[in-house]
Amino acid sequence: KAESKDQFEAQRKKILRAMNNVENKVRSAYRASGFEEELLHELEAVRIKLDVIKVHYELGRMEARDEFEAGKHDLQEMVAKAKAKIAASKDRFKAARQRRHAEMKEAYKHARKAFVKA
Repeated sequence: KAESKDQFEAQRKKILRAMNNVENKVRSAYRASGFEEELLHELEAVRIKLDVIKVHYELGRMEARDEFEAGKHDLQEMVAKAKAKIAASKDRFKAARQRRHAEMKEAYKHARKAFVKA
């Protein structure tokens, strides 16, 4: 039983480290983009789920490996969804940046023509 608790804690710490890493990347890459809040909300939901699993585990209500694996599977699904949202947000952000670049290029072209004629 102590062995499984140690394994649980080790897995929990690995998950939290990975989540912190993702959170830092989200904060730096999507700052003020509107996507940051949504993605951080998803990460917080995963953290809460992990805390609930820990409480159940510590209270002895978990049915050992089956419940742990089910909880682990749920967390993996939530992390996969968060990763998919990050990828989709990244694509939208890139497309918006490309549109802005094209608009600026077109505006520069018009301004240049106006000054050349004058």
